[in-house]
Amino acid sequence: MAGQFCVITGAGSGVGRACALALLDDGWSVALAGRRKAALQETVILLVTLLTELFRYRPISPMPSHACSPPFASDSGG
Repeated sequence: MAGQFCVITGAGSGVGRACALALLDDGWSVALAGRRKAALQETVILLVTLLTELFRYRPISPMPSHACSPPFASDSGG
């Protein structure tokens, strides 16, 4: 559900935390609300960890320069 937004109450633990994790994993943007700051911070750490896993990347070696041709190359010479 990319492009969707959800406000989650009780996001510091239990069902609220589970919903936040599941929705984020499905591509939703989430706003978290809860009564306990420490619990919300734990949820944020879990979400950041999940995002890090989702967007982990591996460097690749660049293509050799002869593998690319310039765009819009003119055959007419001008």
